[in-house]
Amino acid sequence: MMTSKERVLKTIARLEPDKVPIDLGGPFSGIVEVEAYGGAYKRLAKHLRINVPEPLLNPAFKYVLNLDEKLLQRLHVDCRYIYAGGPEPKFISNDIFSDEWGIGYKSVGLYNEPRINPLKMAKRAEDVEKYPWPNPQDPIYVQGKEDEAKKLWNTTDCAVVGCGGYAGYLFGLYAMLRGYTQWLLDTKVNVDFYMALSDKIFELEVAILDQFLSATGDYLDIFAIADDFGTQTGPVMSMDDFRRFCKPYLANFIREVKKRTKAKIFLHSCGSVIRFIDDFVDMGVDVLNPIQPLAYGMDPQTLKTKFGNKLCFHGGIDVQNLLPFEKPERVKDSVRRTLSILSKGGGYILGTSHVIGPEVPPENIVAMFDVGEEFGRYSQGSGIAL
Repeated sequence: MMTSKERVLKTIARLEPDKVPIDLGGPFSGIVEVEAYGGAYKRLAKHLRINVPEPLLNPAFKYVLNLDEKLLQRLHVDCRYIYAGGPEPKFISNDIFSDEWGIGYKSVGLYNEPRINPLKMAKRAEDVEKYPWPNPQDPIYVQGKEDEAKKLWNTTDCAVVGCGGYAGYLFGLYAMLRGYTQWLLDTKVNVDFYMALSDKIFELEVAILDQFLSATGDYLDIFAIADDFGTQTGPVMSMDDFRRFCKPYLANFIREVKKRTKAKIFLHSCGSVIRFIDDFVDMGVDVLNPIQPLAYGMDPQTLKTKFGNKLCFHGGIDVQNLLPFEKPERVKDSVRRTLSILSKGGGYILGTSHVIGPEVPPENIVAMFDVGEEFGRYSQGSGIAL
């Protein structure tokens, strides 16, 4: 038997481990806790008869930061996460709060969504410099993180995943500062402003990254970044625009990560991103998440055939229809099928195609992880999971 760390790293190298590694956590394949809708995390813990401490949530997106170790072990999870810190949110009113970037979030249905885009009305490059940016040297981003990372490294045999918060969310941050539509419009009608704002975001995020990886980089196996370039049916922009306006920044950011740590690069990008994958590989991405199987062109067989020799896939278990609405036996059948395709020859980490929402029954969560543990073992040299 391999350790969890060995299993994950061998899989990322697209070699066969002893079994398919399993992941649960973070803003990409973790669990969202929404008390008004029953609290998926607490319901799961109750179903498993595990007492867990009160969940700590990411303020904006409500995913659980302190997943309980007993629960993670019960679900056979091979990764553990460490997150950059950040200032406490400031409440503008009873239902709107802002983060250190001035982005205002409002509770809308299940989640918080950005409703105040503080640079929406900016017009010129000078407006970028006048904006009251957060201090990227603020020690709050790394307070206690070196000890936390060292403890994970020394006391578990799991792969340690670092999440830098906004440090690694370049165009998501741009879109929240300007508004999503305005982000795309700027590439067409205000290119000088687009470059000025993108340069500033890059500068600040690299400064935060430098702090975070100076503290944790020696203890990380994976560093996670995120930007969403896909919709359900295709790219959010043309490939020419992506290569002009986004790829250079992402490639440079990944280079900055690799200067500071030996960790593998994990990229989260929702939706149909099949047209971007060669570019992601060219930028230095090692692991692609979340593999939404219902998005155009993202079915497991297509991805494995075209790109299975280029990077590792992470996710792939549908949270749009399968996990919320099907019965446990149907979940097991689907997970088996995904494993039989994506795990051939290595290069697949089992996880969900996005965070697990409050509508997902705990029975389905357990069914997914248990069949991953039972089915995802390799026969020696066969290239297939049993």
